[in-house]
Amino acid sequence: RAWLRGCGAPVIAVSPIVAGDAIKGPTAKIMRELNIAVSPASVAKHYSGLVDGFVIDSTDAHLSDEIRAMGITVHMAQTVMRSSTDRAALAGECLGFAQRILAERPEIAGR
Repeated sequence: RAWLRGCGAPVIAVSPIVAGDAIKGPTAKIMRELNIAVSPASVAKHYSGLVDGFVIDSTDAHLSDEIRAMGITVHMAQTVMRSSTDRAALAGECLGFAQRILAERPEIAGR
């Protein structure tokens, strides 16, 4: 946590949950077993205080206000990657989002 907060760059996370299910792996199963709602908002809550920005899939746009209320800047994009073109597009979205956060909050560079 200390390293991330002191790195001088916006910390961005991409939700592993899209439309109530995990993109890959056991994340949704584990969340259900822990009685945690399988939602990007639950993931954002877990990372609250650590990340500056959170990328959610466009299908979960209805959760953006809930996540913003946690003090996290939200960006919506297509996060499901089925091809190298999709991966490059999401990487570009994340880099642009990080630049936008840094422009809006230049103090991040000095923390």
